[in-house]
Amino acid sequence: MTKPEPLRFPVPAGPPPPEPPGHLSEPMLAWWRSLCDRYVFAEHHLEVLRLACEAWDIAQESRAQVAEDGVTILDRFGQQKEHPAASVWRHNAALFQRLVRELQLDKLSDTPRPPRLY
Repeated sequence: MTKPEPLRFPVPAGPPPPEPPGHLSEPMLAWWRSLCDRYVFAEHHLEVLRLACEAWDIAQESRAQVAEDGVTILDRFGQQKEHPAASVWRHNAALFQRLVRELQLDKLSDTPRPPRLY
């Protein structure tokens, strides 16, 4: 006899999944649908998921801009400086990571609890 698998938080099954926001990229629309098919999210978790998807999209757009223009650009004095999109990329990649951690998608737990902040 096998031991039953612990429940994941958010709890699977429930009402029909919510539609994703229309402004998200195709990969994020697919990710949203995939997660909402497997889990039931409270309304505030849907907002966190929306913010995570938006952060990912912004990070990918910024990454593409840096890939096109290079990591550094010349300022008005002809000096090299970091591309402004590199900072946007870094910030939104970190934000995505934090928001996904808030959703606790990879945490096996019998009882839900808030994620650690450290």
